[in-house]
Amino acid sequence: MHCSKFVFYGMKPQKPEEILASVPTYLCLSRRIGICQRIISQVFRKHLEPTGVTESQVSILFLIAKNIHLSQSVISQALFLEKSTVSRNMRRLIDQHLIRRKSNEISLTQKGKMLVSKLLPLWQAAMDESLELLHKEGDDSLMLVFEKLTHGANLEAA
Repeated sequence: MHCSKFVFYGMKPQKPEEILASVPTYLCLSRRIGICQRIISQVFRKHLEPTGVTESQVSILFLIAKNIHLSQSVISQALFLEKSTVSRNMRRLIDQHLIRRKSNEISLTQKGKMLVSKLLPLWQAAMDESLELLHKEGDDSLMLVFEKLTHGANLEAA
């Protein structure tokens, strides 16, 4: 069943609990996307666990590895992460000596470069397992949703 809008034309006013009782909760976009995100995140956490870094930290490390000397605000924009999330994760990566900040530019340390090399096969294994769960149709559908929500933003650098 696909339903993108609930319209209650011609209905007398209802109490909130009556409306909620008539609407299946699985139709809530936020709920469906959140559940999908948590399932895929579990796959990535399982594969990344031995490294001690999170999905967000991996995204930051990969972005820095591809684009030397980025600013924190560029990282936030490129990864669609809140500035506070980027700031918190950057502090942790700096404390682990994986990245360094000079002025407003951020780059990988030698230890960070070595970790990125170690992360790549783990990330690929997580990608493979996730794609196995989604199948081609699911991956294609997800890409369509992603492109619509990001409005064709140039995310090649990310």
